[in-house]
Amino acid sequence: MAGPLVPYAFCFQPTDQQIISFFLYKIAVKRQLLPPPHDEYVHEEDLFDFKEPWEIWEEYGGDQDLYFFCELKKTGLRIHRKIGEGTWKGT
Repeated sequence: MAGPLVPYAFCFQPTDQQIISFFLYKIAVKRQLLPPPHDEYVHEEDLFDFKEPWEIWEEYGGDQDLYFFCELKKTGLRIHRKIGEGTWKGT
């Protein structure tokens, strides 16, 4: 994956409120794509697919914080978090 095309010294550290009110709203409610450079840092990915956690990490950079939106999958009353040989921690 090529490096992101963002201005030098750009720092992406959204607050929880910004993630919900800007990013999640645009993606889930308005079904819009995120504008650059945000599209380099916030991804839509089926985290419960057949990829291992480390494969997803490497695919999207691996050396930085990563932000994903994905649809939760339930198994009975609990949310399914297992993928491959790992699990995701919900925060």
